Amino acid sequence: MHGAGDYCVKQSGETRVGTYSRSEGSFARVRVGRIVEVHAGQLTRLTDVEAFSASVFAALCAAGPEAVICADYRGATPFSGEVANAWSRAMRKTNTQISRSALLLHPSNTMFNLQVERVVQCAASEHRRLFEDARALCDWLDSGLTDAEREAVKRWVGTPVRG
Repeated sequence: MHGAGDYCVKQSGETRVGTYSRSEGSFARVRVGRIVEVHAGQLTRLTDVEAFSASVFAALCAAGPEAVICADYRGATPFSGEVANAWSRAMRKTNTQISRSALLLHPSNTMFNLQVERVVQCAASEHRRLFEDARALCDWLDSGLTDAEREAVKRWVGTPVRG
């Protein structure tokens, strides 16, 4: 089993707010507290998922223990079996670093949704859930978050923030 520090890497794309992979539209960043915002665009090549995974690992390290992933995959595109296997392996490596991981999917993106469901199942963590509804995602993540983290999640997935 790997500890959190085993996957902490410095990326050339690291910025003040996060680490960006070179894959089209894919990134991970820490905005508030333990919240790791993740976005996947096109992961068509093995190198795309490797760069994307490295950015997620770096963001998890920056967030510290008990990180909470909030992933927006509503605009993601289907991917190959090779990419699926690599992505699932990368997720498994982070299982001990996260307290929860919520993945937001677009209901009409059927092929991608089926693929990512398989990836998450193979990652074998009871702390990961898939959602097609942003409010349900926020409700599931709500417990244990600070007010600032809760507001950051709502902004990230586009649900109304109380004012």
